[in-house]
Amino acid sequence: MLDREDEYRKMAECERDHWWYRNLHDRCLRTIADFFAAKSPRILDAACGTGGLLLKLKGDGHDQLHGFDLSPTAVARARAGNLDVVQADLRDLSRVFPTVVFDVIVSNDSLYFLGDKEQEAFVRTCHDRLHTGGVLIMNLPARAAFSGMHDRAVGISRRFEPEDVARLAETASWDIVGHQSWPMLLSPLIFAARTAQRMRLGSSSDVVVSDVRMPPDWVNALLYRLTSLERFCPGTGYGSSIFLVLRKR
Repeated sequence: MLDREDEYRKMAECERDHWWYRNLHDRCLRTIADFFAAKSPRILDAACGTGGLLLKLKGDGHDQLHGFDLSPTAVARARAGNLDVVQADLRDLSRVFPTVVFDVIVSNDSLYFLGDKEQEAFVRTCHDRLHTGGVLIMNLPARAAFSGMHDRAVGISRRFEPEDVARLAETASWDIVGHQSWPMLLSPLIFAARTAQRMRLGSSSDVVVSDVRMPPDWVNALLYRLTSLERFCPGTGYGSSIFLVLRKR
């Protein structure tokens, strides 16, 4: 994300309870539990933002947690929550952790800051920093049709298409063990809202704010439950994000 205090403040305020963040964090925790039910894994959150996922993992009993983010604003907020977070770039992974080997690396909504070759280099570096059988969890903003105000506000320069999944998985000896687009049930509403936003923004270069905000409690609860049902849906689905899990062979 661009280093905008207002956007990080909104993230910190919403990340615990907002239906979208809760579903994303639930997906991460379920994935980790599926692969490491019998041990306490060492987990790295690469581009951890204000630390919402790390706090969720900490609350779930995980105690080997590390994170980094490029933004000093985000790092300060994460450290205020007593999290082990340092300031670093995605391209600095090998430098920041030259000898540490992880069981899980998570990098949610961050790869869009990198070009294709840099993305592939990051994913290869993650492969090097994982134990055999370790997992790389990534959430990727998907499909250009879903771009809107949020993209402009937080610096999403590109969205990922389904063929990018294969491109990233081919960087090293990975197995694709999880791949689903979401939120599927809400995708028509998101598409309509984002299309209207693009039409309204046009070619304007004005600074905009993201559409991340807490909805009314009953709406938030309904959207959370609807989106939670999607874990039972087969196939890769269709939605504004791609949740991707790669396992090191």
